[in-house]
Amino acid sequence: FYVLHRFYDYEDILDWMIENKDMKTISISVGVNSGFDTQGNSSIAVGKGAGFTGQGTNSTAIGQAAGYTSQGANGIIISSTGVALDDTTAGHIHIASSLASIDYTSAGEWTATDSVGTFDLRHTAPTLTGSLTATEDVDGVQLSWSVSSNSVDYYEVWSSVGTTDDYLLIGKILATDIVGSTVSMTDSGYDTSSTTIYYKVFAVKDGLYSNALSASEAVTETAPDPSNLSVVSSTESFFVQFDLPTSPLLASISIKKYAATTEAAADNEAAATTIYTGIRDFFAYAVPASDTSKYHKFWVSSNTRT
Repeated sequence: FYVLHRFYDYEDILDWMIENKDMKTISISVGVNSGFDTQGNSSIAVGKGAGFTGQGTNSTAIGQAAGYTSQGANGIIISSTGVALDDTTAGHIHIASSLASIDYTSAGEWTATDSVGTFDLRHTAPTLTGSLTATEDVDGVQLSWSVSSNSVDYYEVWSSVGTTDDYLLIGKILATDIVGSTVSMTDSGYDTSSTTIYYKVFAVKDGLYSNALSASEAVTETAPDPSNLSVVSSTESFFVQFDLPTSPLLASISIKKYAATTEAAADNEAAATTIYTGIRDFFAYAVPASDTSKYHKFWVSSNTRT
């Protein structure tokens, strides 16, 4: 049943509750004009004009004019603003002072308001739209995607070589470092060719991850050959030197040599023999006595990782 009783001090409240401890439904109002008209079952109004009219069932209004008009059921309003603070929706929460407030409604969820403005308290994960593109060139796999329309702290790029279940973090790009609407990155860290590399990209905000953009690329590029080859000769040796390529696909360098009695005849790579395989950027070749009067030609090439 419904009980409406007006109290005049806290001792009066306690005495009345003890006397009526077996009642199932109690509405309480404390303060001038609190819970004044049609206060709902099991509602509480404390403060001048709190829950003044139409306070909903199971609602709480504390503070002057808190929930003044038609407070929604199951709501909570605690206010020290001194002016009416109302919400007719069910299940609301408002805690307010003259300078700031924390609020919850079923429509807007959690927000906070201060002198700067209103902002969300419930962090939501960002989203990524569009697609991730992955294209191999001599420098590696070029990755690109569109920036998130949400606020983002950074982007993470993950890759898995030859399989879809062994992803490793290969890049982290701060949102503050991005210019324009496209994010780009070059993956040059893989050390194998003739395989497929799988990629995933995430946007991250406050530790929350977006949906993933995915792409794959079948890599077929080979390590570039050394550059700036030079050969310095003497009567007994040749000193071969060159610049190594910086490609992660480089496994080793091979040097071939062929000697003949004429310069034209020496230009025969098919007949040349390998005299060195390794990763140095130079090689000293000692000329056998039988070849000291011959022309020599050298070929230097890269061997690609597999």
